[in-house]
Amino acid sequence: MPENTRGIFQTARDAVADARVRGLFSNKKYREARDLANELLLRREILGKSHPSWQQCAETLLEIYYVSGEYERAVRLMEDAMRFTDENSQLYFTRLSKLAGLHEKMGAYESAEPLYLQALQLRKSTLGDEHPDVMSSLSYLAALYRKLGAYQKAEKHLNDAKSILDKSQSWHRKREPVYENWLVSMAMLQHAMGRYESAEPLLSEALLLQEPRQSLGERPERFYATTLSLHAGTCAALGMHQQAEEHFVKALDMRRALFGTNHPHVAASLHEFGVYRMACDKFSAAEEAFKESARIRETTLGEDHPLLAESLSALAECYCFKSFQTGFEQGYHEALKLLKKVGQIRLKTISKVLRSVSESRRFAYLQTIESTLHLLVSLVVGPLHKDENARIAAFDAVLKWKGITFDAQLAEEKDPELAMLRNKLARLILDASSREQVEDCEMEIERLEASVTRSMDLRERLEQATVESVTDVLPAGCQLLEFLLYRQTDFAKSTQASRALCYAAMLVGPAVGAKVWHCGVAQTIDDKISQFRRLVQTPALPNSIGRRKDFDAVGSELVHLLLGPLQDQSLEHLFIAADGELSCLPFAALPGSSGGFLADALWTVSYLLSGRDMLGREVASGGGEPVIVADPDFAWQGPPKPEEFGAPHSECQQCRSADMDRDIKFDKLGATRAEGVFVHELLGGTLLLGQEATVSRFKSIHAPRILHVATHGFFLKDQPAACSTRLEAALSTTDNPYLRSGLALAGAQAWQDGQLESSGVITAQEIRQMHLQGTELAVLSACDTGLGEIRRGQGVLGLARAFLLSGARTVVMSLWQAA
Repeated sequence: MPENTRGIFQTARDAVADARVRGLFSNKKYREARDLANELLLRREILGKSHPSWQQCAETLLEIYYVSGEYERAVRLMEDAMRFTDENSQLYFTRLSKLAGLHEKMGAYESAEPLYLQALQLRKSTLGDEHPDVMSSLSYLAALYRKLGAYQKAEKHLNDAKSILDKSQSWHRKREPVYENWLVSMAMLQHAMGRYESAEPLLSEALLLQEPRQSLGERPERFYATTLSLHAGTCAALGMHQQAEEHFVKALDMRRALFGTNHPHVAASLHEFGVYRMACDKFSAAEEAFKESARIRETTLGEDHPLLAESLSALAECYCFKSFQTGFEQGYHEALKLLKKVGQIRLKTISKVLRSVSESRRFAYLQTIESTLHLLVSLVVGPLHKDENARIAAFDAVLKWKGITFDAQLAEEKDPELAMLRNKLARLILDASSREQVEDCEMEIERLEASVTRSMDLRERLEQATVESVTDVLPAGCQLLEFLLYRQTDFAKSTQASRALCYAAMLVGPAVGAKVWHCGVAQTIDDKISQFRRLVQTPALPNSIGRRKDFDAVGSELVHLLLGPLQDQSLEHLFIAADGELSCLPFAALPGSSGGFLADALWTVSYLLSGRDMLGREVASGGGEPVIVADPDFAWQGPPKPEEFGAPHSECQQCRSADMDRDIKFDKLGATRAEGVFVHELLGGTLLLGQEATVSRFKSIHAPRILHVATHGFFLKDQPAACSTRLEAALSTTDNPYLRSGLALAGAQAWQDGQLESSGVITAQEIRQMHLQGTELAVLSACDTGLGEIRRGQGVLGLARAFLLSGARTVVMSLWQAA
């Protein structure tokens, strides 16, 4: 038989075999279709994997794997197929995007993002910025960012995708699926952000477009089932229960018919249905749905998948509410077991995600999964408060959770390129550079932050943080008091009841065990903290007896709420890891039991970011001679020109902070020169005064054993309505707390007045890039240096944190104005 005839027959046989596979697939006989496709693929390897016949068969098998939920096999085949695909072809771009989607399905978010970004850049450079495939890439990235809690970034990508859609009316109606996908993606984001009223019309429109198309076979039913399920969840949130019930049942039935009973999509429907049932207080029905969802997810996705943690966490919550309703206490203990398992899964996921995303997105991601920790603490301060094992489990979880972003930040500070870019960003903002320059620098910083921590072994450090390990390092007479700001779940109320932010306290020490107690509603305690701080800062009044009475009353109430079992104990040293506004409470200044202050009770009080810090960090030794920086010449206008004899000095003031409620002005601090000279006489070392206390000299400080800084500090709390000074105008363009806080050095006021080109201020962003490894003590002798942006569970972001990140072992800071 001639060669060309043989080729024709082979092509015909291939077409028949491929059609048979497609027929089995269309009839939902996935296993038979998969086996036949595998057989054909193996047979066609003789032609080479770049041959169109092999590639076509691989594409069919990939779709079968995807629909069957066999994501690991799909990844291996996709990577194999891509090695023999032209890297400049649209097929390669599509496969790259699908590969990212497979990693996302497997919960490997840290692997998915760079693949999505690569596909987006390739499509933009090859197809143009306004091609529909670019829109698809933007939507896929937005979906990933939504899962990671980066809602603002997700919304930006979806808005960019919509702009492409609006400009491309010529293909808009021809490619309705693209528009449908955008509607669903935006609705999912709105739902995640709690904007149910915005999500519902988007999903309704998507259903109207999808329903006729899927009934005609033009649109796969799985997309319609997904939209239907999402719409049901939104209707439930809006109180449209009848429609929600109908759509949940219909979506579940469709997915079971499409995929069988043991598929991740079916598990998703069961989970969503369980959430709805629990919201209706139908706990038995919800329990069955969550159990089946968890079983399917563990079987198909693996025991470490984030979606399994989601189902188990929901099942634990269901057990808690059902136990209260029935009085069957064993349910609480079953919930505890589940939450421990969820914690193990979360730990693995967190360690992967945090080392592969930028700094700002770490906080966002943690917020998406913190509810599990809050449920555990609610369980332990509530029905299981007498259970020692439960208290230890909760304390262990908090030790691993709190301050977790600090560990990732420490790894970043060692990267010289990242340090250079962060310094550049600070200068760009202070120099009022164009928004485009700032955004380009920010994007490059985000890229580097996501890459430099990839080798960080965060999980090992977190696993070491336990009550037992902390107790072992606490000397006799010392105790650790850990606070957590959490949303309390009251199992006596409806599952839909609002969950108030509260404080919980946890105490551990030698011969003490683990104690946990509920402190109270955060807003009430925060108000008392503000009142107490005002009383502490107020100068002595003529009616000092009345002032002391108010001080004792407010302070004693705080002692009662926060210190609980500690009140009657005799301690040598108390380590406090605060959270929320407690980070701004001077515990040592609280009233003691016999008059005076808490500090008078022979307690040494030290503050930690997290109790995990008791286990120690890698700290360099052998710091150099002390450095004292004091009395900078704020009016200094740079090196004098020949005709100049010196710069004028402003009148002295005593308050060492720029008052952010008024114009920011850096007046001379006369007392700081005497302070600096005194400390220098005491310690020796290098003394930088007046015109020597410049930003460049400050940045060049390298690992002194002690660093003492006496100058103005600043922190811009909120975006000002109107900017009255040059510094305010510069800082108002950013919400980065490290850029909105810093120290004033030589020339700071001259720059404010437009008499100096260089700013004369150093931001916390720049301070965190300094080399202070080996510095045992950094003293910030300025006003409010302990203040900053408070992030739940992660501490205060500002000046003090910057010095810790730069390597300083201990930082002495102020919580009020220093005279």
